[in-house]
Order: sequence, then C-alpha cells, then structure tokens
Amino acid sequence: MIRENTLTAANNWTKPFVSEVAEVLNLLRENGYESAALVKLTGLSEGKLCDWTARYKREPDEISTIPSPCWCFLLGLVGHPNIQNN
Repeated sequence: MIRENTLTAANNWTKPFVSEVAEVLNLLRENGYESAALVKLTGLSEGKLCDWTARYKREPDEISTIPSPCWCFLLGLVGHPNIQNN
C-alpha cells in the first residue's frame, strides 16, 4: 500500500518507503517494463532499482533515496495522475 503523503506535490512530499518503491517497480515489471527499460527511462542505475526491490523484504520501512521527479515518473507509468498538479 502506498501512503497518501507520498502522492503529493514536492512542497508537501514525503519520500516513499523502500517497500512502496518496490511495489511500483513490481507493478511496472508485471506490465512488461524490464529493468533495462526503466534504467533508460529514469536515468537511475540498474543497481539502485535492484537495491530497492531487494531491500523490500529486509527493510520495508526504510526511507528510500528516490528523487521526487523519478517517483512522479514511475507513478505516471503505472497510471497514477500527475502528483505535481494535484
């Protein structure tokens, strides 16, 4: 479950937990996005994407290091409305 405070504009934004980033990444993978494609689309390293996914079970409540623009982009890819425009 993704918390509402991670779905707000940058001035009120709370960084998502590792588990929330992993949830979005897993949804994208289920919908045909491979890690290599996500690396190209976001500019994040494949290692960072794998790190968030791997830490999901060990550290689900650890705050992720995902930048706000990348979080917004990933949410957009899974069909969430633009959170910058609320």
